[in-house]
Amino acid sequence: MARISVIIPTKNAGQEFEDTLISIQSQDVDDIELIVIDSGSTDGTVELAEQYADTIIEIPPDEFHHGQTRNQAADQAEGDIIVFTVQDAVPIDDEWLSQLTSPINDGNADVCYGNQIAYPDAKPSDKFFYKYFYPDTSITLTKSDASKKGEFYMDNIFLSDATQQFLATFGINSSSSILSLWTIYFYLMQLSSFSPRLESIPVPRFCPYV
Repeated sequence: MARISVIIPTKNAGQEFEDTLISIQSQDVDDIELIVIDSGSTDGTVELAEQYADTIIEIPPDEFHHGQTRNQAADQAEGDIIVFTVQDAVPIDDEWLSQLTSPINDGNADVCYGNQIAYPDAKPSDKFFYKYFYPDTSITLTKSDASKKGEFYMDNIFLSDATQQFLATFGINSSSSILSLWTIYFYLMQLSSFSPRLESIPVPRFCPYV
């Protein structure tokens, strides 16, 4: 089984952050490296993280950048697979991490992302948003799915503030903080010899509406 590095950027995560840390530590994966990169917390977040994380990186608040901060943490990761999550997303069970990464471990995908579901007390509109954009069935995308840009975007909307690291892996630089999934694919189309496989895995984590 590959070693998995889980990276969480934080700032004033609050006491609830411990639920996320405990849940990640309780995953049914033998080898997890937990990295927390904090940008100026003043509420005890760093002290809390010290109880669970393998590595803690502290940066000044004015140096935080959605993409570059995650890249900085990824550069220090020792795992074979890197998983990005956030401070207020709680895995729904102890199989979240193994199910999320299984297509990569099995050689069936190069990149995976999982479902996000609203907290039980979220507004109905928030629950609808997550249900609409994160279906309960697994979806696998290949290079051929990106042939029609408009259809690809409408069918596979996915925004991530961690995708710069994925692009950097293949030597592609982007100044954007947030990139959509179709943008990644069309960047990668520049690499004629590369045909990425991305799979959506229906393994949810509780997320607030952002």
